[in-house]
Amino acid sequence: MARLSMALAALVVALGVATLGLSHMSFAAGQAENMEHHMQYTGRVISFNYTNDTLVVKGKEGDKTFDATDAIMAQMVQPKENVLVRYHDSNGKMVASSVKVVG
Repeated sequence: MARLSMALAALVVALGVATLGLSHMSFAAGQAENMEHHMQYTGRVISFNYTNDTLVVKGKEGDKTFDATDAIMAQMVQPKENVLVRYHDSNGKMVASSVKVVG
C-alpha cells in the first residue's frame, strides 16, 4: 500500500512538473512572437515635433520618422542626441514604444 501511495505521489509530481513546463514554453513562445514585431533603430535626432509627436532620427539606414505619441521617454530628446528607438509597424507607420538617449 505504501509503495502504491509513493508511486501515485510521484506520478502527481511528474504531471505537475510537465504541466508547468508546457505552460512556461507556451509563455516563452508568446513572448518571442511579440518580440518579432518590435524593432529598434539607433541614430541621431534630427527633430522632434511636439505638436504632432513626430520624431525624426537619422541612422545607418537614413532618416526615419516615428510616431512618438505613446512612446515612453525617460527624458525629452533634443536635436543631435543619439537615441535608441524601439518601435513596431502599424499599417505602414513606424510607432515608437520607447525612446532612450544613448551615449
